[in-house]
Formats: sequence, structure tokens, C-alpha cells
Amino acid sequence: VYVQADCGSDQSIWSGPFAFTTSCAAASAPAIEDFDAGFPFCWSQSTTDDFNWTLDASGTPSPGTGPSDDITGGGNYMFIETSPGINGNEAVLLSQAVDLSSLTVPQLVFFSHMYGATINTLSVDISADAGVTFTQVFTKTGDQGNQWNEELVDLSNYSGTVLFKITASRGTSFTGDIAIDDFEIREAPACPAPTSLVASNLTATSAVISWTAGGTETNWEFEYGPSPFPSPAAPSPIPAATLSATGLTPQTTYDFYVRADCGSAQSIWIGPFTFTTLCAAATSPYIENFDGLSLTAPYTALPSCWTPQVGPDYWDVTNDITNNGHSYLPNIGDHTTGTGNYMWIDASSDITANMMETQLIDMSGLSSPNAGFWFASNNIANAINHTINLDAWDGSAWVNVATESGAYRDRK
Repeated sequence: VYVQADCGSDQSIWSGPFAFTTSCAAASAPAIEDFDAGFPFCWSQSTTDDFNWTLDASGTPSPGTGPSDDITGGGNYMFIETSPGINGNEAVLLSQAVDLSSLTVPQLVFFSHMYGATINTLSVDISADAGVTFTQVFTKTGDQGNQWNEELVDLSNYSGTVLFKITASRGTSFTGDIAIDDFEIREAPACPAPTSLVASNLTATSAVISWTAGGTETNWEFEYGPSPFPSPAAPSPIPAATLSATGLTPQTTYDFYVRADCGSAQSIWIGPFTFTTLCAAATSPYIENFDGLSLTAPYTALPSCWTPQVGPDYWDVTNDITNNGHSYLPNIGDHTTGTGNYMWIDASSDITANMMETQLIDMSGLSSPNAGFWFASNNIANAINHTINLDAWDGSAWVNVATESGAYRDRK
């Protein structure tokens, strides 16, 4: 804008330009923001919070937290980087205003990614008075796994023009990155889909699958089969949000689909939700010589059907070809052939929590069962020689059946 004074017989020089920007008009629902075009023009970062949200793609910089891609693959998302800062610091994102007048039953749908050991809280508030006051409509806290999770928020109590405040808080360390994507305001489906599928009570031949109703429905349809299983073609009805699946194949991954049956309509199919049955018990006599394990970094993989190690100290698979040039137990080789694999653990410093857990072993065919293993230990330079324990699970607790300590070579 330019302006000048008009003094009748004369005029002043022009003053200007003076620039101003009009506010964004409210978006008309349905509306979605996927962040793929960059930071949204009509969104804003709060100026009264502790730090900002960050536009990102292809993975956050910290290990063990944050997504590796957006929900659709190859696009952008918004996230908080929690490497700097202190516990409780907040980042606040403000959406564009959205006009809900074209929706009969409005619903907010978005995807969250909350993965890491120190995830804090993600919340969404809504304002119906242009940001003067806000009401919380969604909150979630803690690690939700390394995947995008769909969040559904009922907005049926709101009409007219609203805007949203999205707040994420930092946890106690850098493994607290929180992300969002595909923030959508839409018409709620007439028959909402079920959510929160969970597999529990897994055995070699059975599993319990449960889910949460998407609305007030009390009936569902389901279908499942070994993965990859095609889209459902002959579903079965079920009047409860829990299915006990039996007659499954051991050590097999299954795909599960479920949808709500609202009487006059059905929801979309949810799935495939995958779960894997446990291994069947091994038959005795049983032996594991570790020769089938791959000698590749990080060397901590265990035989199929053994429980994966969780550390912080780990047993490593090795042999004298891979693990040579050391002064401890020189050229010991494995016990059987001298050239095969064996498991070892480094005792250069105090060993902390570690465990190798076998699969279940059926001993019913043995009249006098026993268990044993060959081991070697070279701790002569250590004032306290480390100890190795062999425990057996009795159905409710681990029971120690053997303990050895000291410096031994090739002992059973």
C-alpha cells in the first residue's frame, strides 16, 4: 500500500510500500494435510513453546527412535527431534482453520509414530473460538512400536470453524522422537472400522486375536490364513471382539483381516494384521552344535526357535577361523571337530545380564533325561572367575540344575 497527503494546492511524496498479509481462509472439510509439499502455508509454529516441529523425510537422525519414512513411502512428515532439550520441553504446531459445516459427523484421522525408549506425550487440542480456548480431544503417551498408527478422533460435538493444536513433549533422552502424518478431517464412516488389533496367548498351534470396536457395533466378520493371504473372500461372522484361533501350523506367519458388521453396512477391511505362531517343542534326544549359525555381524543370532537375546551382554557365535589372533583360549576350536562353531562371551570386563534360552524340548520319550554341554573358561587373570548357570523352566519359574565357576579347558 502507498499513501500521500493531499494539501489542496500540493501533495506530499508517496509513503510506501507498506506490506501486510491477510489471514488464511478456513479450509473446507473434508481436508487432508500430508506435508509432502513442504511446511503447510497456513499452518504455524507456536512462539510460546520450547522448540519447533521439523519437516522431514527418509528417517530421523537419531538411532532407535523416529520413523524411517512417511506413511505412504517417499513423502514428508512432521516430527520432533529430541536430542537437545530437557524432559518435558514442548513443541506446538497450529493447524489452518477448518470449516466443518459440510460434514454431518466430522472426524479427525491422522497417523502417529511414537517409537523409542523415552517417548513422552503427543496430544491434540481443538478450538472453536479462533484459538482463544482449546479442549483436548486426543492424547497418547509412551512407546507404541516402530510403526505408524492410525488415530481416530470423534468430532461430532463440533461444528462451524475449528483449528487444532498439536503438542509433542520431549522425554528424558534422545530416543523420544514423535512424528505425525496425513492429518485429515473427514466425514465419519457410517460403520467405523475396528482398531487396535492385538495377538496374545501365542502357542505353536493357537493364538487369541482381539480388537477394539470402531463404534457401537457388536458383530464383526473375519478371515485369516498363512501369509501372504489374499483379501477376504469368504469371511466368517463373530459376535465378539475376540477370536481364539486353533489348529494353526507351528512357526508360521498368518495374515488376519477383520471388519465391523453394523447391520445395514460393513466397515472397510482392516488388515493384513500379521502374527507368527511359536515353534513346536523339539523332540528328545536333542542336541544343538551351533554349526548352522551364520558367522556374520553382529554374531548374536541364535538357532531357530531359540529366544532372541536382549543383552546388554551377548553370547556370540564364532570359530577359530573367524576368531583368531587372541591370547585367551588360543586355537581351542569347537569340542566336536575343532573347526565348527561355538558360542562365547567376552569377559574382559564384568559380564552383566545375558541369557541363551532354548526352544521347548519334549523329554517325554526319555526314561532318565539329563542335560549337559561342553565349556571352556580362561579367567586365570581375573580375581573373581565368572560363573555359568544351567537353568530349567518348570512351568512357573527357572530352576537351577547346574553351576560351574573357574578356569577350565574343555570340560563337561
